[in-house]
Amino acid sequence: MPQSLNDRLFKTWEVSCLVLLVGAICAALSSLAIKTDLGDAKEIFTQQAYTFEREVAHRFASADAVLTTLVELHHASDDLADHEFAALSRELLRAYPHIQTIAKLSLLRREDRQSLEDSMRAGGFPQFQLTERTPEGEIVGALERDIAMPILSLEPFTPEFAQLVGFDAISDAALAPAIRRAIDSGRVMSSEVVEIPHVGRGFFAFKAIYFGYNSPNSVEARRAQVSGLVALFLGADRFFDDTYRHFDRFAVRSFDEHHESGQNDYDRNDYDQNDDYIYRQDRMRSVAGPILFEPFSLELPLFAQGKTFVLEVSARPGLEVVRGWFVGIFVVLPALAGTFLILALANHRRRQRQARIDERKLRQNKERFRDFAEIASDWFWATDEQLRFSYLSNQLIEATGLQPKDILGKTRKDLTRFKSNDVKWLQHLTDLEMRRPFRDFRYEYIDPQGKSLWLSISGKPVFSEEDEFLGYRGTGTNITAEVQAETELRKAKEEAEIASRSKSTFLANMSHELRTPLNAIIGFSDLMKRGVSGKIENQRHQEYVDDIYGAGEHLLSIINEILDLAKVEAGNSPLGEDEIDVSEIVQTVCSLLAERAHENRVHLKTEPMADLPYLWADARKLRQILLNLLSNALKFTPPEGTVTVKVSCDASAGYIFHVEDTGIGIAPADIPKALAAFQQIDSELNRKYEGTGLGLPLAKAFVEQHGGSLALKSAVGQGTSAIVVFPPARIRKRPAGDPQSKVSSKKSA
Repeated sequence: MPQSLNDRLFKTWEVSCLVLLVGAICAALSSLAIKTDLGDAKEIFTQQAYTFEREVAHRFASADAVLTTLVELHHASDDLADHEFAALSRELLRAYPHIQTIAKLSLLRREDRQSLEDSMRAGGFPQFQLTERTPEGEIVGALERDIAMPILSLEPFTPEFAQLVGFDAISDAALAPAIRRAIDSGRVMSSEVVEIPHVGRGFFAFKAIYFGYNSPNSVEARRAQVSGLVALFLGADRFFDDTYRHFDRFAVRSFDEHHESGQNDYDRNDYDQNDDYIYRQDRMRSVAGPILFEPFSLELPLFAQGKTFVLEVSARPGLEVVRGWFVGIFVVLPALAGTFLILALANHRRRQRQARIDERKLRQNKERFRDFAEIASDWFWATDEQLRFSYLSNQLIEATGLQPKDILGKTRKDLTRFKSNDVKWLQHLTDLEMRRPFRDFRYEYIDPQGKSLWLSISGKPVFSEEDEFLGYRGTGTNITAEVQAETELRKAKEEAEIASRSKSTFLANMSHELRTPLNAIIGFSDLMKRGVSGKIENQRHQEYVDDIYGAGEHLLSIINEILDLAKVEAGNSPLGEDEIDVSEIVQTVCSLLAERAHENRVHLKTEPMADLPYLWADARKLRQILLNLLSNALKFTPPEGTVTVKVSCDASAGYIFHVEDTGIGIAPADIPKALAAFQQIDSELNRKYEGTGLGLPLAKAFVEQHGGSLALKSAVGQGTSAIVVFPPARIRKRPAGDPQSKVSSKKSA
């Protein structure tokens, strides 16, 4: 090859690049070969893992089959003797050696416990008693409970498992959830991991036995007809032994089932990763030699017995998985020498092609920008260095109806009339003078016909390569419709506020007008009731007078509530604030309602309130708040229920009142309705209770007048808790030596 050609085609940096390229190709091919072999090895590992998963799944299935067989045998037989159960259990244990123990649990009620213990002692278990497991794992005598599930028979009856005879499984925190799920579902359910002394680590699998020949169809029926359970203890060492022979590391974890049965969409992020392992074997640390490759790892979820079992397997590949590809890789090296001219020509053509591509991209970008400009709802504009408009897109006509010829050559200041002290315009002009970008500058433009338009513009200054200011470029938008909508919305809001104040004023005036004749009715009926003008001889007439007086008092209380609420809404209910002894207020309110609580057979309690500071508040309104909350609680609490008043004070949280009841409760979705004026919850439980629905809204309004808050926490059938919080600023320190009213825990029924 001539030297001149070499000079043109081969340069030092090109030769260096070629050497580096050859080395990179060799390394890449070597890596590819290793990666291919590792991929094959990992595929074999994956196949072994899934084979292992199927083997474990088969063991779980066989455990389910054993439980189902024993339970169905109980359902099919009216009276299955213990020795028959034991004989069948022994046969099943021989057939399935991975099952360590089969046990039978019987439902035992409190009244039958003594007779069972006596019969077991008489039947060959002189030390028999019901036992339970302490948190430390020690087995001790079981406490008295309404329901127990003791283990009464098990196979094999070895000394290690003999300690479980009489063990109350449902009292154990690790076993009870699985037992309840097994009873409710009728399916096989496994427990949490347990450690049995002298036996080891493992878990129980339960299946319920029901009275009759078939399993009931509903949860309620299953709970009512359950007679016992059959349980298997699956020891981890035996259950998983010899299944992990292909792996250097093997572990099993269990989680509560999160998915429907049969769904294999396991995601490890759905589960708590801090659960203990059921079983773990790690031979990886004992394998000698350097670590050349990352171990293969796989997590296999297995959904069985109401839980998700995750099988974690790992294996470390060695040099034996890599074949002798390295020698063959270097065969390609001679061929690389002949590629240089092709690379040089390809490089030249590549530059030409890249130039054409760049030119085509530039042309496409120009066309794309032009298309965007033509179809956009906004318009584009540009100014020169004197801020005179030099370009306006045609969309200006469609968006505003303005003609570009009327605007070009003028500045925005020339086209707009504004006040010299307008801060917004002064800031905008300053931005233009300082050549700063601006965004969403809104202003009103009056066209030559007097039509008002609201425009929003954004702009960016343009500079030359020599940093010389050339003008602005930007976009504009017609926001007239948006501004008009905001104006109309603001006007509608003001009208609504005026209407609300008028309503409140009307209610206040009308309530005053109604109270005058109503007081006369109450007064005259009271005189007649007390016989001031003579005793009423007719008993029915006396009842009529009592009814008139009671109805008048009830109507007056409703009108007073309406008047108070209207005053608060109209802003005509000032606070008469003073330092209040909270314990006295609570004692007074509870005394007023004690008779009603006694009539309703409801327990009204107050928790001890010691060392409480003063509260800076309106005493009358605080009393009304507590009366309304306690009245509501008493009204909706059935006989033998409880209403409790608690008061606490915290320098950061404030003064806090709790009124809790064990009544019918409120659905969370109905709580906002309960706190709204003139609203009552639409419920069959509430329709039988009288009321206007003003008690809670009025209490809420009084609390908010003090800058506090009223919240309800409730659920249907679980009672209600009303929480009143006054801000910390209203706490007043009690002077030294000032005695506090003693309000101890009181109860009235």
